[in-house]
Amino acid sequence: FEVNNISCEFNDPFFTDLKNISFKVRIGEIYGIAGVAGNGQSELMDILTGENTNISSGEIIFNKNKIQNLGPQKRRDLSISFVPENRLGHSAVPELSLSENILLSQFPKNNFLKNGIILKNNIDDYANNVINNFNVVTPGNDAKASSLSGGNLQKYVIGREISSNPKLLIISHPTWGIDAGAEHSIRESLIDLAQNGTSIIVISQDLDELLEITHKISVIYNGKLSNAFNTNEVEIEKIGLLMGGKDE
Repeated sequence: FEVNNISCEFNDPFFTDLKNISFKVRIGEIYGIAGVAGNGQSELMDILTGENTNISSGEIIFNKNKIQNLGPQKRRDLSISFVPENRLGHSAVPELSLSENILLSQFPKNNFLKNGIILKNNIDDYANNVINNFNVVTPGNDAKASSLSGGNLQKYVIGREISSNPKLLIISHPTWGIDAGAEHSIRESLIDLAQNGTSIIVISQDLDELLEITHKISVIYNGKLSNAFNTNEVEIEKIGLLMGGKDE
């Protein structure tokens, strides 16, 4: 997965312009993007997932195909999964059941539809597997998404994406605001997924989290992305200075 010189101008004081952002992620690699809130993380996330295709310049390449003009569903069709920062309302619809929320993420060859008919049993089975495999505390797959705690909903949403065995997972703030038990479980799931060959991009303000799970790490500040560092070699002080705006 390659991002080459992506720039995006918003002409809006509430958004951060992105300036010549470039990085690469190899198969089975976890690449972290650190930064203080308001420096372009959400704007970059929207571009990586296809929610915003209105870029000023640059290209995004996945398996040698240019995808910068593709929307979210067409990127999912290429086996790219994503988990936005906002769990309730963006990753999941509060008033829908857990099974119904599975349909928000249409995966290739998911066997959820046949001749235009929704196969409810297959969807329920998928939801139950996510609940069981990711230790989601809930009465069942018919429970509303809004009934789950933040940590359990986050485990469910991430489990929904991981269970599709994507080639690439793009995830924003995976353990923000959840309990320590769920935090550990989610981090372990991401590490396991990468070991099975999935490329992962993690955008997070939690530096400890990124240092724990990533292979490489960059810092975004004021819409600019630093060079990538090997996580096991970089000094924490250097990352901290970059997050504060000090040039490399």
